[in-house]
Amino acid sequence: MIPDIDPNENARDTAIGPERAGEILEYLEKFEYGSLRHALFYVLWHTGMQTGSVHSLDIEDSHSDEQYLEVRHRPEKGTRLKNKQGGEREVNLKPEICVVLDDYIQVLPSSR
Repeated sequence: MIPDIDPNENARDTAIGPERAGEILEYLEKFEYGSLRHALFYVLWHTGMQTGSVHSLDIEDSHSDEQYLEVRHRPEKGTRLKNKQGGEREVNLKPEICVVLDDYIQVLPSSR
């Protein structure tokens, strides 16, 4: 049984401040460059995307030459969006995020 709760009760209200985010990015840049944690935090912090949207991304959704991510609802591939096709969009990226994403993608075993 799923309890009936107010939608506002189902969300966290904690956030990382800009100073702490900067510290995290500095650490990741220095000690975990190009890792999943580095790429994920960079994208989450600079785009404000929800983790579910980031989870729906596939390698081909990264368009670094045009500096954006393509967020698509693909239930047949197991990458669903909360709002289905209504959640589909393009998310603009800073050039430095594209570099980190490209470096992350290059070290993936499946991309070789």
